[in-house]
Amino acid sequence: SGVRLVFNWTRSRSPVGRIQSLSGLELSRDSSVRWAVRLVVTAPNSPADTENKFGIVKGSQLPSRIAKPPMVPNSVWAAFVSDGETVAHDFRKEKSRQNWIFVVKSDLPDNTPVTLRWEGLAQVPRSVSIVATDLTTGERFSLRNRSGYTFVARKGETRQFTIEAVQIPSTPL
Repeated sequence: SGVRLVFNWTRSRSPVGRIQSLSGLELSRDSSVRWAVRLVVTAPNSPADTENKFGIVKGSQLPSRIAKPPMVPNSVWAAFVSDGETVAHDFRKEKSRQNWIFVVKSDLPDNTPVTLRWEGLAQVPRSVSIVATDLTTGERFSLRNRSGYTFVARKGETRQFTIEAVQIPSTPL
């Protein structure tokens, strides 16, 4: 089955594409998303990049990805990398282990602190562990154990993270 790109407009008037099946199955947030986490990237003197979501879709639903508009000069920008494309939303089918690649770019002056925060963990089942790794420093951290992560960026730097969601097997007491 093929896919087509459907365009919507964000408040910045940049086109954003949503992948949808040709059969017309709409991957609406209400009916198909099992859980979602929003990643928010902020830096001083820059608009926040708030439109970054990853998560899991129910059962046989098709994975859903929404394309990411290009970076605005003198700002921070973030996206998931999926099949070689930069996407704002990356929802996958449920598996016992799922990995996402997340990149953060800074076009701000050297030594600008950039903060990554997350929202929506309350809807993620407690049996799912979500751990991020900053591939520049090697630092690993659980999204459940802290509310944000700050690093100092150089102008033009792209910082790469992996995010891993793992279903923790239940063990009887």
